[in-house]
Amino acid sequence: MKNLFFIVLFVFSISAMAQENCTSKKANAVCEKSFIQSKVMETCKEIQEKGDAIFAELQKRKFDCCGEMDYVYIVDEKNYMLVHPVKPPMVGKDWTDLKDKNGFKIITEGTKQALDNKDGGWITYLWGKFGGTEPKEKTTYCRKCTVGSTNKWVVACSGTWTE
Repeated sequence: MKNLFFIVLFVFSISAMAQENCTSKKANAVCEKSFIQSKVMETCKEIQEKGDAIFAELQKRKFDCCGEMDYVYIVDEKNYMLVHPVKPPMVGKDWTDLKDKNGFKIITEGTKQALDNKDGGWITYLWGKFGGTEPKEKTTYCRKCTVGSTNKWVVACSGTWTE
């Protein structure tokens, strides 16, 4: 019985922490941009500290924000997907020409924002929400990350729905 109490307390604590990063407490709340940005920055720090050896671990990593699953994906300088925790079949492929329904080149523009802005940058595009069919507006933060002590770099990105 004592263990059950601690399990319930733990689950409640995790749920409360996830809700702290929401724009509101409503059911349709979206993840705060600052929270998404911090997840990308934490990932870049790990990549710098551990090099590309961390990619296998990052491939399994997802996080919760406002009751929705989120993740950080990583591409190289040629827009090849290196890490995608939600869609592993995307890994190892060139996504230079991936476009939303309006023709916006998502990966290419994300990489451009990361390279053009020292502190990373945001892109906004239309993308299908988990379990949905109609594309919704999504905003994604992308940042250039140094890989270990090499001259190599990658781009880490994560996004949130705007509605």
